[in-house]
Amino acid sequence: MGEGIIIGLLDTGVTPGHPSYDDHGMPPPPAKWKGRCDLKASACNNKLIGARSFINHDGRDRRSTGTPVDEEGHGTHTSSTAAGAFVKHANVMDDGVDVLSFSISADPIPFHSDPIAQGTFNAIGKGVFISCSAGNEGPDPGSVNNDAPWVLTVGASTTDRLFLASVKLGNGRKLYGESLHRPRSFNPKMLPLVYPGFVTAKDGAYMCINGTLDGVDVRGKMVLCQLGVIDSVQMSEVVKKAGGAGMIVMNYPVDGYTIIADDHVLPTSVVPYAYGLEIQAYINSTSTPIANIIYHGGPILDELHHPADLFAVGAGHVNPRQAIDPGLVYDLTQEDYVPYLCGLRYNDSAVSALARKPVRCSSLKSISQGELNYPSISVKLRANSSKSVSYTRTVTNVGKPTSIYAVKVDMPKGVSARVTPTTLSFKKVNQKKSFSISFRRSGGRSGRVSGQLRWVSRKHVHYDYKDATGPEPKCQPMKDSSVNATSRSSVRGCKEPIELVLSFHVLHLYIIIEKVGGVSSSDGTEEPKVYIVHVKQPEGENFSVAEQWAPWYSSLLNGATDVFGLASEQDTAASRIIYSYRNVMTGFSARLTDKEVEAMSKLDWFLHAYPSPVYRPLTTHTPMFLGLRYGGHSVWNATNMGEGIIIGVLDSGVTPGHRSYDDHGMPPAPAKWKGRCDLNATVCNNKLIGARSFIKYNNVTRRSTDEPIDYDGHGTHTSTTAAGAFVKGANANGSAKGVASGMAPRAHIAAYKVCYGSQCLGHDILAGMDAAVDDGVDVLSVSLGGDSEHFHSNPIAQGGFNAINRGVFVSCSAGNSGPDHNTLSNDAPWLLTVGASTMDRSLLATVKLGDGQEFDGETMYQPHDFGSKMLPLMYPNGNEQSSLCVSGSLDRFDVRGKIVLCDRGRNSRIEKGQVVQFGGGAGMILANAPVDGYTTVADPHVLPASNVPHAYGLKIKSYINSTSSPTATIIFKGTAMNTAHSPAMASFSSRGPSQITPGILKPDITGPGVSVLAAWKDQKFNMNSGTSMSCPHLSGIAALIKKAHPDWSPAAIKSAIMTTAYVTDNSRGPILDERHLPADFFAIGAGHVNPPNAIDPGLVYDLTPQDYIPYLCGLYDSTYVQVIVRKHVDCSSVKSISEGELNYPSISVTLPANSSTSISYTRTVTNVGEPKSTYTVKLDVPKEVSAGVTPTTLSFNEVNQKQSFSISFRRNGGGSGAVQGQLLWVSGTHVVRSPISIKLE
Repeated sequence: MGEGIIIGLLDTGVTPGHPSYDDHGMPPPPAKWKGRCDLKASACNNKLIGARSFINHDGRDRRSTGTPVDEEGHGTHTSSTAAGAFVKHANVMDDGVDVLSFSISADPIPFHSDPIAQGTFNAIGKGVFISCSAGNEGPDPGSVNNDAPWVLTVGASTTDRLFLASVKLGNGRKLYGESLHRPRSFNPKMLPLVYPGFVTAKDGAYMCINGTLDGVDVRGKMVLCQLGVIDSVQMSEVVKKAGGAGMIVMNYPVDGYTIIADDHVLPTSVVPYAYGLEIQAYINSTSTPIANIIYHGGPILDELHHPADLFAVGAGHVNPRQAIDPGLVYDLTQEDYVPYLCGLRYNDSAVSALARKPVRCSSLKSISQGELNYPSISVKLRANSSKSVSYTRTVTNVGKPTSIYAVKVDMPKGVSARVTPTTLSFKKVNQKKSFSISFRRSGGRSGRVSGQLRWVSRKHVHYDYKDATGPEPKCQPMKDSSVNATSRSSVRGCKEPIELVLSFHVLHLYIIIEKVGGVSSSDGTEEPKVYIVHVKQPEGENFSVAEQWAPWYSSLLNGATDVFGLASEQDTAASRIIYSYRNVMTGFSARLTDKEVEAMSKLDWFLHAYPSPVYRPLTTHTPMFLGLRYGGHSVWNATNMGEGIIIGVLDSGVTPGHRSYDDHGMPPAPAKWKGRCDLNATVCNNKLIGARSFIKYNNVTRRSTDEPIDYDGHGTHTSTTAAGAFVKGANANGSAKGVASGMAPRAHIAAYKVCYGSQCLGHDILAGMDAAVDDGVDVLSVSLGGDSEHFHSNPIAQGGFNAINRGVFVSCSAGNSGPDHNTLSNDAPWLLTVGASTMDRSLLATVKLGDGQEFDGETMYQPHDFGSKMLPLMYPNGNEQSSLCVSGSLDRFDVRGKIVLCDRGRNSRIEKGQVVQFGGGAGMILANAPVDGYTTVADPHVLPASNVPHAYGLKIKSYINSTSSPTATIIFKGTAMNTAHSPAMASFSSRGPSQITPGILKPDITGPGVSVLAAWKDQKFNMNSGTSMSCPHLSGIAALIKKAHPDWSPAAIKSAIMTTAYVTDNSRGPILDERHLPADFFAIGAGHVNPPNAIDPGLVYDLTPQDYIPYLCGLYDSTYVQVIVRKHVDCSSVKSISEGELNYPSISVTLPANSSTSISYTRTVTNVGEPKSTYTVKLDVPKEVSAGVTPTTLSFNEVNQKQSFSISFRRNGGGSGAVQGQLLWVSGTHVVRSPISIKLE
């Protein structure tokens, strides 16, 4: 725990006697310690070994008239956070500290004029580690402080704790906020709500500044204030003084959802800016606005944050467990920085001042910033240049003596890189090895991109990591009793190689420097101010003690009396000097005028001087998950959120009047629309432009006797997932609160009811598809499926083919029969087949056992009054029926007041809870079956419950068997965001290969399908799970692409979606399946959909309806082909092709056993990116296979130009089964990826 290490903190002091400075069990400070304690003797101890003040410092007696007592609290906070002793200012170097911590900063200035940069440079020369705050000027780029490369610059991130104080409005809305103030008794009744900004025009009233509420009656009311010139604690004092009962603080716009919990003086909630706007809108909507604050107990995980770039996170979040054993390090001595400083074009004096020795840059080989042996790389690649930029790095082995590291480079689009050598071998500790890395531009787009370089050893250390996965059932709407789900991470041990990660970003960082001028007095004469003065190192002098330096500095000033014009006995050199430095710099600080400094600069001993700068103390969801957001060059901005595109949804109907069908601000349907609305005339609008039913259809009247109203909820959910309007305050039973919207919020919806209850008949489906195509839809969303059938006997396959023949894109569910292989449906190659995966949101319900073990599970039902009392726990495993908690099976068990463990399977999950509740049970733990693995489901249970992974269920059963009186409770933690290892494949998502056409890799893509929040029947919202939910996500995304590229074919849109998909999760590892193993291509297809990239794919693999005929002739005889394509076909006169020869965005190949014959396919790509562009091939295949591509580069001169290439495969040896690889075409701005599935017979 760092025993014997001394941490010095430069801050506002300490609070003597604080419990954080207790020294119980601590040894005395090490012998090297030479500091002192200027507090009373009893205040310092073996924890707080030193405390000094440098406020009002007297240069003559080397003491301060101030005390090191912390009047502000900042220093006490930072020192106790570091948990080390506190020593103030630069002369701590004399005292012998090991670590210096700076929680202060100022505007960026050159290092030679920056006291922290200078002092720390010389501190690292003495082996002292420096940690500095990055500053609080975010989120704007270029705002970082303390950026010298010899210091550790530390940004700030959240922890997994919130101090919840939710605001409840009179309209029923609940908006989360935070506050440290936790009143023991706050009346839950609703109070009048007032916003001073609406009541008075007094300047500053809306920010609740002192004195601005004098004319506003806030007595006994809840007051809304907006953050501004004073902090929220000061606001609370103003509101309390004015008689307010409570306060709601609205964030700054720039702070968004980042909330700080402060210790307010009255009931308060600090809410995000967006929620503040909603509260203002509510106040304006009623004459009697009311509100209250609800305090939640216990910490919960934080909300979702946008992905941060390298300017925000640097190398990433600190990982102490691995940092203590990194394997390799990039080392630097103080001397190594001198060529870098010369490369910054500082003059010799400035560099000498920093280095504290004479330096002549003209005699040194200066280096660029990128050449410094730093653990990260920044490189600038110029436009229209193919010249490579190379850097050399040296690593030192601090791991196992004998070790080998192999390189891995993850490159951004538009940049190629090469590392030489690709392996580093070490034979002893502290051995050094060098490598070079070169970068070359491979495209024309400008901007910032990032990547990483990793040195990987498989002989070093092993570590554990957390996985997260998360989850409906068959033809029929893709739903089951499993509907309502989400995922949660769990911990497992696994052995992985250690990786030394070197992050880099391809960019150029410009630093803006602000210079400060002098200050004049009232009579026009210049007032002295404090300057920091660097002097040349004394020659022939070797001062051994600090006391020798001050007289020497004074002598320098005394020798320049004529320059300074010292006028009196009181105005002496010694009186001007404030500090005399000797460890962190050679020089002093003194009160000088600008003219005096200018005159001083001509003296021989002078190096550099600058004014002492002023520092300050430093202290719904799937659209966002998919990268769909407002502003800039976002997909929503580029496509106007799908405006003018019509999405037809074949499902169970719609819920008339639901808020998700609101048409506020939407234009009328486009002129091509020919459909109709069979609902009340007032129900359909510019959002819901059509609604028809094909249930109980009368062919004579050409009408249905059934209305297109959704009595199930499924159709309402899928249609609004695709294109629902923005609805604030959406939630499911109080969980997952936020703004709900579809993927294409401004697209039109046309609903075709083809399902009634659990039945969706094929002829109704075909009729619905037929009507939709005729009506003029652009996209068809089909969340229906059944057993895999030949295309000539499959209504969806047939209807889908003729839809794409009319330019309509068709998106279909893969099915919910996973995780077994060969279980998917809707596998025709002209359909987009969509699997289901998790997102990074969980609804946590933690099971706590009597022996202290805790296991995270999920439930939508989150009771606030369950309590934490341990209850008896039982597992009714008398027989299979009772262990599954089937109806009637618990009659012979006494479950009253107990928590009952039930196994998943046989009956629905909700029914199991009903059975337990009927028997008098107090709660239920639902343990997954082995096939479900780690995919847990958040259901609206009827009693307190938690669905836990199979592995956790086994541990709970083991605990029950280990004691005669097992107990447990369930801790409900609500909605948790940023779940690790997201996305992950859902266990229920059907897997390939296709039974009908195994030579086409299916599914094509995966998207969010677990615990998806969308509209529901009865004007509510619900969270559902299944490939029914993932399908409309892709339907909406296809609508966005169609809007951006109206001339693209359905095949081109599909190709864009597939070739831009990603295959890594938010932990940068491979997407995992329900077993927490890497998911194969038969689960994820091409990967997870990536809308921002799909809208600009670079190249597409295009297909016309005619191109499918040779493929179909390879599967069926002429008659069956004609059934599908609706025209005469003579397969005997058509050159049929195999499945692998279809110009599909993925590749599947079968290599026979004992054969060295190669198999070749030809593909054709169409340029839809920059007119002039060149793509280079990159091929990744398993070791059992060799492959080649001809040609290896593709050059284009215009948009829509086509180029063909061939790819051949050959076996290298034995083995059998399925293996996989990938083909990439890489340009300067695009990576076009095709997954390769290989079957070894």
